[in-house]
This record gives sequence, structure tokens and C-alpha cells, in this order.
Amino acid sequence: MTSQGINQEVTTDAFYIKDLEQMKRARNYLKWQNSLIFPFLGKRVIEIGSGIGNFTTTLAQQADIVVGIEPNQYCYSQLVEETKNFSNVSCLNIFSEHIQDHLPLNQRFDTIVSTNVFEHIPDDKKVLDAICPYLIDGARIILQVPAGMWAYGEIDKLLGHYRRYDKSQMKQLFSGIPGQFLKLRYYNPIGALGWWMNARIRKASNQNDRQIWIFDRLILPPQSIVEKIIRFPFGQTIFAVFEYKRKQV
Repeated sequence: MTSQGINQEVTTDAFYIKDLEQMKRARNYLKWQNSLIFPFLGKRVIEIGSGIGNFTTTLAQQADIVVGIEPNQYCYSQLVEETKNFSNVSCLNIFSEHIQDHLPLNQRFDTIVSTNVFEHIPDDKKVLDAICPYLIDGARIILQVPAGMWAYGEIDKLLGHYRRYDKSQMKQLFSGIPGQFLKLRYYNPIGALGWWMNARIRKASNQNDRQIWIFDRLILPPQSIVEKIIRFPFGQTIFAVFEYKRKQV
């Protein structure tokens, strides 16, 4: 494992870090997310927003090379520790839109992965524009983001969410990028209703460990089976896979 980067002026957000630690204990949820990503995963991966490494080590077990990007200084230090035994992982303590200042453009990748990160980025389009030059023809851009501004609440604000997406916003994000969607759909309708209730009814300002445990252990396993058969018109998550077509020079 190698690491490089610059000392970013990123506030160590205790609420955000607590959320990452809570979700790290949601084993079925992490396993479910991996089951969505892995069928599209290549061998040379850029992970946008690696956090404390909840997904990075699993990606490293499937890919030949993983470059993990994490601007938060505390999360970055945890990421480096989590991936120290993986020689195929490099970590960058930078904002994703600055990647071209730190990674040579002659390097090529076949996958971009980002799970619950783009909602934290003020200019999400700028990030894609910065990273796409590294992609080979046919590369996959895999994004998971929270869905539904109708469910936006205090927890979103505290987590630093600028938005929750819908399908039209995702299409707009990829406008001008050559290629096509291989998958664009909503997942986790029960989670969406729970998030809406916390935001609009309970006016909750923190994640509830018991709710997370009930969802992870009792709701998600049967729901994930149902979602293999039924496509719901809404959900807590939008999962998108975009196949990039490199412009011929």
C-alpha cells in the first residue's frame, strides 16, 4: 500500500465519522451493496470517497489496482491503516476534482466506484469531468447515491448532503459524457419510507442504532430477494452503472 497527497483543510466531522462507523456494523447492508457492484467491477479501480475503508479492502480483493481518494484527514488516516496490508491499494488525501494534480494522466482505469459520496460534493459534475480522462473505452462508472429530495431532512444536513437524487438528476449528471447507462434504478423502498419518517415526522437529528440493526438484520435480507423480481418506482438509493465510450482522437 502506498499513500500520497496534501494536507487538506477538511474539518473532522464527528457526526459524519460516527455514521461511517455505524454503517460499518451493518454487515448485511455492506454485503448487499457489494452484490450490486461486483458484477460490473473491473481490475483497475478508482474509488471516489473511500471514507474509512468500508468498501476499499473488499474492492482490493477483487481488483488488481485500487486508488482510493479521501479528502477528510481523519478518514484518510483510518483508510491508510485499514489498507496497509494491501500492496495493490494506493490512497490519495485529496479532493477528487484535483486528481490530475496527483495522478499521471497516462494511467488508465476500467472502473470508477463511489458509494454514498456524490451527494457530499458541491459540484458533482466537475468530479466526473476530472476523472473520465483516466478511463479506457468501455470502462464502467458505478455510483450509489441517496434518492428522493422528498425524504431530505436534518440528518442529511448534518451529514453534509447537498442533495438526494432522482433519475433525471443522474441523467443530467452524465449529460455530455459519451456512453450509456447499463443500469439506473431505485432500491430499498422500505428504507426510503423509514428515512422519510425520520426526516418529516420524527424530525430526527441522528442515526438510530436500533433502527439500523432492525433494517440490516430483519428487513434487508427478504427485501433484497423481492427486489430481484420487482422494480419499485422509488427507493432510498439510486444505483447507476454507466458504460463510458472514449472519444476517438
